[in-house]
Amino acid sequence: MQGWLKEVYGKIIPFGVRQDIKGYTRRRQYKALRQQINSDGYSLKPYDDLQCIFIHIPKTAGISVCQAFFGCLGGGHLTARTYQVIFGTESYKNYFKFAFVRNPWDRLVSAYVFLKKGGLTEQDKAWAREYLDKFDSFQNFIMHGLTSSDIYRVLHFIPQWEYVVDKNGKVDVDFIGRFETLESDFEILAERLGVATNLLKINHSLKGDYRSYYNDASAEVVAKLYSRDIELFGYSFGH
Repeated sequence: MQGWLKEVYGKIIPFGVRQDIKGYTRRRQYKALRQQINSDGYSLKPYDDLQCIFIHIPKTAGISVCQAFFGCLGGGHLTARTYQVIFGTESYKNYFKFAFVRNPWDRLVSAYVFLKKGGLTEQDKAWAREYLDKFDSFQNFIMHGLTSSDIYRVLHFIPQWEYVVDKNGKVDVDFIGRFETLESDFEILAERLGVATNLLKINHSLKGDYRSYYNDASAEVVAKLYSRDIELFGYSFGH
């Protein structure tokens, strides 16, 4: 899809519907991932083997979780809606589904720092050059470069609730862990999945206390943009 067409598609079609479409249009690709690991390290085979589905929300320690439980990158940043298409209604219902969430203010700082450093892919690097390099600071980016449509331009900024709800907007996973209690929640999951493993910190960025990146005005911008995450997962600026 050409750049301008992709831009229009993204503006017209709601994010959740796009995830449904992705599940159907890439069905052959996802079927192959259920059989083996691909050249980029992704595989859905462990999900079938363990009868679970991990919904990897960006910037919530998902790579560490995937490597620990599955020895690969899982399915990447797919949503509950996409997984329901991939596995079918019955399997999706019966499999144990889990995700991790993170304080929205903290997650946004982490995503910004990650992308400013080049991200993981060439796509990340190109997006940072095009959209982030025009701003000379995080504050400037928040105040002048982040709107309700901008947060859907790149997956690292997409609200977390979008990843865990069904077509009716209802949370459709069995367990939601927190980045803030990662180790204890990971232990709960390891016991539930019956996997003996250790959690290693992968793709970890040292950025300091996220609160130091904000002033009152920028913190309020994030509060409005991510209001549903904040309400649904019970977060506040200081917690």
